[in-house]
Amino acid sequence: MSRRDQILDALIETFNKEGFKTDFTMSELADCVDIGKSTLYEYFSNKDEIIKAAIVKYVESSIDSVDISSELVALNFEDAFKKQLEVLLIVASDSRSVLETLTSGFIQKLPESMKEEIKTKMEGIRQLMFERFSSFFIKGMQEGVIPLETDLTKGYIVTSLVVGSIFTFSDSRNKLSVDTVIHEIYEAILKILH
Repeated sequence: MSRRDQILDALIETFNKEGFKTDFTMSELADCVDIGKSTLYEYFSNKDEIIKAAIVKYVESSIDSVDISSELVALNFEDAFKKQLEVLLIVASDSRSVLETLTSGFIQKLPESMKEEIKTKMEGIRQLMFERFSSFFIKGMQEGVIPLETDLTKGYIVTSLVVGSIFTFSDSRNKLSVDTVIHEIYEAILKILH
């Protein structure tokens, strides 16, 4: 792993443990990675650049970790939906504090220099998930599990249910079982879509 990636991973780990914050010093970050402060400046020109790079790396690794599309192709609608939801819940649970970065309010807290790039990355994740769940619903329609005449409004409601459930599950105050959440969401979407 490159020194640059070690720096970014240390910052991401700090965000995971302590929540997103920008009130660290370059010296504190250098101590975390066990390098000199001047070495940080070999890789990044300032603190904002490090923060932006860490968020982008986190977002990209999150996309990679939830992209299991090749595993889902041969599965039926129910199994594919549940497997993808399980992966989303586990990733969210493992990154409870960093999950803050997926909220629109978070982007407003960022320095202006990074808002657009982060918004673009976040939109990429939303689009990927929309496409993924759309493909599930098409599969569900082909299998006769979901009525062919399902309207777009119901699709938005299901998407909101899934996203809201991910945020609820990732809240450490809620002691929810992955299996229970997956079962209840699946049952709820079948009711909504019929």
